[in-house]
Amino acid sequence: MTPDGEYRIRIGVNKPSEEVNSGLSVDKEIFRQASLLDLEDDVMYDVQSMYEEVRMRGLTKYKQSEKVITALIYLVCRKRTIPLTLHKICDVLRTDYRSINKVYRYLLRKMNLRVPPTTPIEYVHKFGIEMRLPKDTIKRAEKIIDIVNRTGAISGKGPAGVAAASICLASEMEDLETSQKEIAEISGVTQVTIRNRYRELEESINGKTGNI
Repeated sequence: MTPDGEYRIRIGVNKPSEEVNSGLSVDKEIFRQASLLDLEDDVMYDVQSMYEEVRMRGLTKYKQSEKVITALIYLVCRKRTIPLTLHKICDVLRTDYRSINKVYRYLLRKMNLRVPPTTPIEYVHKFGIEMRLPKDTIKRAEKIIDIVNRTGAISGKGPAGVAAASICLASEMEDLETSQKEIAEISGVTQVTIRNRYRELEESINGKTGNI
């Protein structure tokens, strides 16, 4: 009510969470996230298809659509063996890792999905290209992983961390100025993890540098 005793109707707009619930806005959000992550159109189409399936099963209820979309992007990347870590996705999209990981695991469980494991070699190639490393350095990092993999020292370790550490070690062998901070930013792996994996790789190849 105004001071003059008249009523005015305030025309509001939908909240972002309400907007994204419409099909059109969901597609826009998928496109936005995929574009920021520089993903191919085929990935975006797969996410659209999976989102519709998730919605039809009622799994988006009580879940923020933006988070479901991010989780599905990671799921599609895993299914397509695209070496993109969830940490990296969350960093680029500026969203909380723990909440997205929780939604991701929820979807895996409810949809009874199995995703292929990623390997350190896949990440080495991707990280190496992003860092514009020489091909010989990338190949050396791959050889390090191959040698260490036979020892079982990296069994159960996160592939992205192993890949980042192998690049760090290979770069050092070739006297390249590649900082752990730079590798961490590109890989989405913490510097602490990289240092831990680096020490493990270094110990494993001790005495075997002639094969690298």
